[in-house]
Amino acid sequence: MTCWFADSSAADALRHSPVKTLIIEGANDEILVDANGRHLERIIPCARLDTVSDAGHALMFQYPVELARHVGKFVGR
Repeated sequence: MTCWFADSSAADALRHSPVKTLIIEGANDEILVDANGRHLERIIPCARLDTVSDAGHALMFQYPVELARHVGKFVGR
């Protein structure tokens, strides 16, 4: 994370990304706070933030079916 904060080029590139982007977070993530997902949603022009209730940082292992449902719905648009 130190490198990320020291060099803003990656964040700057995200601000100009034309790619439709899905950001998925766990409501109970104790490592990455909700503000991170909301910030990414704000800076990426074509982003959408989904939150998986009851999931933590490892939501892909805790709720793989729920994760697949979110991804499938997003891709199906």
